[in-house]
Amino acid sequence: MREFRRHSTDIPVNILGKDVALESDRPLYNVSYGGLACYSGVLFQPGELVSVHISHVDPPFEANGIVVWCDPVENGYEVGIQFNEGREAFAARMVAQVCQIEQYKIDVLEKEGRELSGDEAALEWVEKNAHRQAVHERSYIRHPVDVPIEISRAKQTEPTTTKLRNYSLEGACFESASEIKLGEYVQIQLPQIDDQPAREVEGVVMWCCRKNDKYDVGVKFKDDDEVFYAEMLKQISRLEGFRDEMKRRYGRELAGEELVMEFAAYMAKTKLQDAG
Repeated sequence: MREFRRHSTDIPVNILGKDVALESDRPLYNVSYGGLACYSGVLFQPGELVSVHISHVDPPFEANGIVVWCDPVENGYEVGIQFNEGREAFAARMVAQVCQIEQYKIDVLEKEGRELSGDEAALEWVEKNAHRQAVHERSYIRHPVDVPIEISRAKQTEPTTTKLRNYSLEGACFESASEIKLGEYVQIQLPQIDDQPAREVEGVVMWCCRKNDKYDVGVKFKDDDEVFYAEMLKQISRLEGFRDEMKRRYGRELAGEELVMEFAAYMAKTKLQDAG
């Protein structure tokens, strides 16, 4: 079962192995917060340590990883690489930019009728955004989610259960039964996933829009701690990856509490099988 939600892309990547010359400008297949899959003209061995270079994002992404699998495909191989620990925030920024570049490709095709490759789209997107503080000014794409959360407000004695609509390294959007004033601080707590502790983050309300009989509330996180928020994003991505896999394999749509409960049951079963 895939651990993280994967994002499709064909942006070029360079892979350097211990006994393999630099694999230059091979297209990515997908990326996630835990690793990537790409095409290769040479065979890599599972367990082999490699260096990953993606120059078409700003700043360029470099990370060490380990080859998890390498399968033959037409004209080469497809390689799965897991990033080493300690690069969570850097990987999250890279994934965010890759998602934005893929969205740029879609927008250009719809508006201009131009079909761009990953290489072309990346170069155009970075050039258009070069004036923006190294592409960090509101650069974190929001990832749609449907995860149950608890919201605590200063004027409430008990937390309110609701659901997260989207999430990024800098903020989030959640559903609220009542209007929340701009500037108010709220606490967001994610559910406990597997053996990970329940995570809580504080943010300030930046906007609140009525949607049917409820409200969508946008929050900017209070503290600038990308490592902490990247860990939270990875936790959410694990749930979303499980949801995607259940739909792909069994045609089942999971959401909210059902998603969390089934994921917890799956992880418990996996641990028992590993222990046995």
